[in-house]
Amino acid sequence: MKTKKMLVCALLVLLLPLAAPGRAWADRPEAGQAAKGSVAALSTDLDPASYADGSAYENPPPALETVKVGLEYGESAPTEAVFVNTGGQGFAIGRYGEDRVFVPLAETAESRVLLRREDNGPALYAAPEGAPAPDGEAEPLFHAEGAPLALLPLEGGPTEYGGELYVGGFECAVLEPEGLTVINYVPLEDYVKGVLPYEMGTGWPYEALQAQAICARTYAVYNQDQYAEQGFDLTDDTYSQVYRGLRQAGEDTDRAAETTAGQLLRYKGQVCQIYYSAADGGSTEDGKNVFGATRPYLAGKPDPFEEALDFPLKSWTVRYTGEEVAARLREAGYETEAVTELLPTYSDTGNVTALRLSDGKGGAVTLRGRCCVTVLGLNSPHFTVEQGEKGFTFTGGGLGHGCGMSQWGAYAMASLYGYSCEDILCFYFTGAYIA
Repeated sequence: MKTKKMLVCALLVLLLPLAAPGRAWADRPEAGQAAKGSVAALSTDLDPASYADGSAYENPPPALETVKVGLEYGESAPTEAVFVNTGGQGFAIGRYGEDRVFVPLAETAESRVLLRREDNGPALYAAPEGAPAPDGEAEPLFHAEGAPLALLPLEGGPTEYGGELYVGGFECAVLEPEGLTVINYVPLEDYVKGVLPYEMGTGWPYEALQAQAICARTYAVYNQDQYAEQGFDLTDDTYSQVYRGLRQAGEDTDRAAETTAGQLLRYKGQVCQIYYSAADGGSTEDGKNVFGATRPYLAGKPDPFEEALDFPLKSWTVRYTGEEVAARLREAGYETEAVTELLPTYSDTGNVTALRLSDGKGGAVTLRGRCCVTVLGLNSPHFTVEQGEKGFTFTGGGLGHGCGMSQWGAYAMASLYGYSCEDILCFYFTGAYIA
C-alpha cells in the first residue's frame, strides 16, 4: 500500500469500488426504525419528462485531451523506476511541453530501461531482464541534467510499470527531497478505460458501466490541475479516483468508455463537479455538507435502489468505549479525556453532519462533515448512535461519503429495474444532463 498522505479529515473523494452499504438514519432511535422501514416503500419510478434539456445550452467539447496522473509522489516517491515496452520496440526520450505534447530528443532500442534519480537530475540506463542493476560505472543512455525526463514507447506497448500496464508516456521529475515523481501522460479516453475496471469492474451491468464512464471522464475534466503543485492533475487512488491502467480491462469496460466517448455530465452548460461512492446506505447527501460544494445537482435525496440488493457491508456495526473514542480524537489532534456523551446532528436525508463529543469534565469537541466519519473510522455518515454502559454503538450502512452517485445503486437501477445510463445519472445528479 502506498503511503502518500495521511490527512484524517481530508476531503477524500473515496470512490471505493465493489464494497457496500446498509442503512440507518434518525434523530432518535425510534425515529430511526421508522425511517428504515420507509426506505423500501419509496417509489422506484422515475419521470424522464423532468430531465433537463441540454440542447438549450452551449456544450463545448472537453478542454482536456491528455490527463497527467501521479503514480508515485510524496513519501512513496522511488529513487529509481523500471519501464518495459511490452511490444519490444524501445522508447523515445524527451520531455513534455506546457501543452502536454511530447517533445522527442533521442531514442533507444532498449525495451527495458531503468530511470534513476541522481544528484544533477534523472538518468536513464539500459536494464535488460535478468541483468544486475546499473552500478556507478555504467554509462547512461540519457541524462536530463536537472530537468524532468520523459519516455514514450515506440511502436508496440503498452508500457509495464509497477506491475501494471499503461497507455501513453511517462515523466519523471526530481521534485521530492529524495525520490522521483512519476507521472503518466495518458489520453483522456484511455484514462477512462483505466478507471472503469477498478471503480466498478468487468461483469457489471452495461448501463451502470456507461454511467461510471461519464462520471470518470467528468471528474477528470473538472479536476484537471488539482495537484498542479506536484506537477499532475489527479492521483491514481481514492484521493481522486482509482486508476491502474489496462491489466484488468475487459471488453465491456472498454466498450462502455468508447460508446460514451466525449460525453460529460453538465448543468446549464457547465461541466459538473461530480462525486460518487460505493453506497449511500439509503439516502445521498448534499454536497455542501460533505465537500463544501453547494451545487444544485448535488442535492441529497432518499435512494430506494440499494435496498433491493445484497452485497458486502449492506449494514455494519462499530462499538467503541469512551476511552477508545477519545484515543481516536487525540490521534486527530484533539485534547480530550474519555468521552461520556455523543450527540449527532442529522441532515434532512438522515446522514450525520456533525457530532458533539463531551468528556463530562467540561471538555467538548464538535466534528463536522467528513470528520464525523474519518476521525472515528466509520464506513459512512449514514448511521445512528446508541449509548450504553460500556460505550457507544454505531449502527449504519453505506461505504464512502454518500454524495452523488451510488455505485451499488447504479448496479441495482441497471440490473434489477432496467434503467438506462441517463436514468441513473439524472436520478443521482438532479437537474444535470449528458452532453
